[in-house]
Amino acid sequence: MRNTIIIAHRGASAYAKENTLESFRKAIDIGADMIEFDVRRTKDHVLIALHDELLEGMPIRELTFEEILKIAKNKGYRPATFEEVLQYTSAKVMLDVELKEEGYEQEVIELLTGYFKKDQFVMTSFYDSCIKKIKENNPNIQVGLILGISKPKNPIHTRFSEFFPLGRCKKAKADFLVPHWRLLSRIRLDRE
Repeated sequence: MRNTIIIAHRGASAYAKENTLESFRKAIDIGADMIEFDVRRTKDHVLIALHDELLEGMPIRELTFEEILKIAKNKGYRPATFEEVLQYTSAKVMLDVELKEEGYEQEVIELLTGYFKKDQFVMTSFYDSCIKKIKENNPNIQVGLILGISKPKNPIHTRFSEFFPLGRCKKAKADFLVPHWRLLSRIRLDRE
């Protein structure tokens, strides 16, 4: 029988600004087994913990880390770098690292494995190519394909692949699926 794992989505986001060290501290304090958080890369190639694609209407990938810090400070919080998150959470909690974009998978893995053993984290993404790239280069890392993207580029194809995900999961080499809760009653795993 498998034990239940409590995963703090973006940290303890009900008690502190999501994806911040404060949110992660609170998640650890209340006993979360794992923290899920999002990783993006800035214009100056700094990996940061941040969910949203835009900040003040500007894409994160077009802003430097210093610009992001200034904007966030005016909103009352400080985004953490990916490495700050790893330093703070190492030996305290397991991680679910969600890659919000493609192209920096190996950089994330190199940093992660400097702080965590491969059985202390999983990596997830909405992007099949991210999952496949990670798995092909790092077969011992557990990867999950997230289903339920809110605004897909090709809605018909995407929704069909979410309702019948096994073929997509196999092609991406995912170890597990992470469906949005709205998909749970609709997913078919027996027709592929």
